[in-house]
Amino acid sequence: MASRSYINYTKPHLKGKLESNPFSFLHIINPDFYLPKKVSNHHIKYKMVKEKFLDFLQKGYFYKKEEAAFYLYKQTKKGKEYSGIIAGASVNDYLSGKIKIHEHTLTKREKMFETYLEQTGFNAEPVLMTHPESGKLKSVKEKVTSIRPEFDFTTTDYVQHQFWIIDKPGLVKVITEEFTKFNALYIADGHHRSASSSLLAKDSRKLDDDSLGINYFMTLFIDESELNILPFNRLLSSIKPFTEDEFLEKVKEQFYLVEAIGTEFNGPSKHHEIGMFLGNSWYLLKSKISDEDEKHPTKRLDTQILSDKVFKTILGIIDIKKDKRVRFVSGTEGIKPIEKQVNKGTAKVGFALHGLNINDVKKVADANMVMPPKSTWIEPKLRSGMVIYEL
Repeated sequence: MASRSYINYTKPHLKGKLESNPFSFLHIINPDFYLPKKVSNHHIKYKMVKEKFLDFLQKGYFYKKEEAAFYLYKQTKKGKEYSGIIAGASVNDYLSGKIKIHEHTLTKREKMFETYLEQTGFNAEPVLMTHPESGKLKSVKEKVTSIRPEFDFTTTDYVQHQFWIIDKPGLVKVITEEFTKFNALYIADGHHRSASSSLLAKDSRKLDDDSLGINYFMTLFIDESELNILPFNRLLSSIKPFTEDEFLEKVKEQFYLVEAIGTEFNGPSKHHEIGMFLGNSWYLLKSKISDEDEKHPTKRLDTQILSDKVFKTILGIIDIKKDKRVRFVSGTEGIKPIEKQVNKGTAKVGFALHGLNINDVKKVADANMVMPPKSTWIEPKLRSGMVIYEL
């Protein structure tokens, strides 16, 4: 039933999934897939999503647990384990700033998701949020995972998913009390989902009634030590008006440049090193950063340095999210996709970045600042439809 995020499916892939699996959550979020013409009216589409969800409920595909409970979710991917507690995050904590952000959200998308939530009435994918290390929560997780999980399955991408129900009063009490001790929680992934949930509760003027489901949004709370923060690498389709040699000279003005190191390169080994693949060879760029900028939450980030020193200063690229010359590549696949795209000619130059750590993220969030776009690829990535939270 659980699916990857809908944006990860091409049309032929989606068609195959829908035709081969009548239970997939993809049927709910693509209720118009088999219609002759795709539904363009959002209100009609969201109503169809709600109807399909109710159809799944009526057929018994979903099991609703009436008693209050926490849930423990564990994911194992390539030998790395992630485990966290699924619960409701408080809208009031989000609005007061106790739940901290490190990304900008777009008002248009916030409103669109708010309308979606209002009309469908459920969360289907948890926001990923991180908390400080906690020995007590770790002990709870060890105790819970010592028994057989409620469900345990492996998806076709070789990721194992396990799930336990936590409803014993003693364990519920420990979890609840432990969370009251945290001064701040940090959103790792799901900024728009958090913002739209909070907007819906605020616009509904129900914030004074803490018992209502609308004042919470479904969240996976994970220990910050378990997060895996990978880089988002960059590709540029053009370096015009410069030739490769001219561009290289311009880069040398902005960085300490280690000369060509061939293709035997595995990526930057530390902060303030950036790999650049140009003309079938890797170069290592070392940042020239002042002591003052090193203390700044965002100016010290390699993503910001690359944007300022190369994209903006040399090529005049102001908005890396909107400029069509810029593409982003997840660091999950290492640096080989950069070499492949440049060698194929679909990109002119590629940049490999070193991953940030959780303290980099927290410094930005604590300073009420935001990171440059696509600064982090954070795992675990969560499935849709594995848990449904009705608002």
